[in-house]
Amino acid sequence: DRAALLSGRFGQLGETLVSGVGPTDVASPQGAAALSEFALPRVAANVTVAVDGGVQPHKIVELQSNGVTWKVGVTAVVDPSVHGADKLGTVAPPGPALTQQIAAMKKAGAQFTVALAHGERSFAESLAREVEGLDMAVVGVVEGVDRERLGTPPALIEGTYVVEPGTQLQTITQLRLSVDAAKGVPALSEWTVAT
Repeated sequence: DRAALLSGRFGQLGETLVSGVGPTDVASPQGAAALSEFALPRVAANVTVAVDGGVQPHKIVELQSNGVTWKVGVTAVVDPSVHGADKLGTVAPPGPALTQQIAAMKKAGAQFTVALAHGERSFAESLAREVEGLDMAVVGVVEGVDRERLGTPPALIEGTYVVEPGTQLQTITQLRLSVDAAKGVPALSEWTVAT
């Protein structure tokens, strides 16, 4: 019942919704078949799902703020060591898969790249250090009740923002972009990230 409710609610977010694929998506008794039953625009760079759940390697989302349009490429990577990753299907090494999808997203016009990192913060930080062209890594497996509830401040590692959002004990996180129309989208080094 909860999965059906969330799928319906998330679907109302429209074209800007992007959902990664992680072990919790296949934790129900239905396993990977739940991906087809509760369809969302899911992405995964390093997972080949065992059933057709409509999972794409990445999605390009157009964000608009104050008359400025910005193309953002979003994908997800799963840490193969995360509990339950084996139930997803085939999980390839994340670094090379993410590098390939960043190139594909930039070729498709992405001006900014985001990876939903289904793993602990150390996994997201390793992606930030090792994968060229990644602009933001979002931590998918938050440890500890306070961090789960409140998140942690963003960190800039090797030119990549690592964001560990608090979920207020919910299952959705929203990242919001605000742009000064007179200046357009500034270089990443000029960003101010507020939590």
